[in-house]
Parts: sequence; structure tokens; C-alpha cells
Amino acid sequence: MNSKDATHTHKKFILPFISVLLVIAASFLSYIIPHPTTTRLYETASEQYLTIKVTPEITIDLDTNSSVAVKKDDSIQIELLRGEAYFDVHATQENGDKLEIILGNARIRNMGTRFSIRMQKNGGDIAIAEGQIELQIGTQTLAIGAGRLINFDTTRIINEAIIASSEIAPWRQQK
Repeated sequence: MNSKDATHTHKKFILPFISVLLVIAASFLSYIIPHPTTTRLYETASEQYLTIKVTPEITIDLDTNSSVAVKKDDSIQIELLRGEAYFDVHATQENGDKLEIILGNARIRNMGTRFSIRMQKNGGDIAIAEGQIELQIGTQTLAIGAGRLINFDTTRIINEAIIASSEIAPWRQQK
């Protein structure tokens, strides 16, 4: 084999080798570059109600004079900014640990349930119609089941009571 043939053979392999390296580099970059985050704000005025289909498994009903921010990336984070919202979440393996609801300093993780949260001046309350949630506020973490009403301030749970399902978000009957 002469040097001309050897050079031609090397050139034959250089282009495919560089192509493979570029594909590997592009794959690596797409893995380390974060996916885009989208945040949407939903608001209602007085005497206005709104139903939001966040995903096929997550629906939010907003009461009058209420607002939520919905942030979607690899997980879903919903923050109640004002008023009251009713959540209907059907648990799946995909959304089990990926949904977090924020109300002030409180963090709510949902295990597939229906519940209402209402913002108060210095805290809020949560009423569970069906299923179970996990509430974290301050250093407390509490699993709360259906038929319970929890009142909390910015640092702790203040009161826990029994509530009838007909008393949870009664404004939904007026929609």
C-alpha cells in the first residue's frame, strides 16, 4: 500500500468519525441544558369562575377574585396567589411526586385527591374532599385524609377539624 492509498483510507474514516463525535456532543448538550420552564398566570374577577385543565390528570377550579401561577417543567408547581382554588388530581405514576402546590410557606404534595385551599391574611386552610395530601409547613409534615379541614398560619398548623364534603368549596355549586 502506498502513502496515497493510506491517506485516502484515513480521509474515508475522518468524516464519519467527526459526524459521530458531533452527534454525541449534541446529545450531551441537550441533556445538560435545562428544559424550558413555562409559567402561566390565571385570574378571576368578581362574579367570575374559571376551570383550568393543567394536564389531563390535573384540573383546577378557581373561585371569584382568585389567582394561581402554574409553573411547568419536569414537575408541576402551582402557587395560590389570592383567593380559593379546588383541585381535582388523578394520581398516575408520572405525576405522583411531580406536583407541588404552594400557599405562602406551606407546601402541599398530592397523592391523587380532591381538595380545596383558601388563602387567608396570615396563612390559609385546606379541606380534603377525597384521598390524601401531605402538608409541610415550618418543621411540621402531616398526612391529611378526606373529611379534614386544616387551618394554618405562616409557621404551623393552628387547628384541625372534621368537615362535610358539602362544605368544601360550596361556591362550585354556583358556577
